[in-house]
Amino acid sequence: MPRRKKITKEEIEEINQIFDEVLMDPLITRNIHKTLEEAKQTINTKTNNVVELSNTIYILDDICKDQNMPIHSRSIVW
Repeated sequence: MPRRKKITKEEIEEINQIFDEVLMDPLITRNIHKTLEEAKQTINTKTNNVVELSNTIYILDDICKDQNMPIHSRSIVW
């Protein structure tokens, strides 16, 4: 069975830049803003547990399905 690749610091920094870009958008609603902040905190934990990272992906998927998410921000996340 192949070993899982660990996420690198560079990848975490790239993800944080994307989160920051979306969080700076004034059209983002409070609930989406709060959820993105929680996802960002999960990504920045030292453990980088596979379960936590998987949960973050599902959170982002839910956010992108939210009709209050502006289309341009949705595109950035995907």
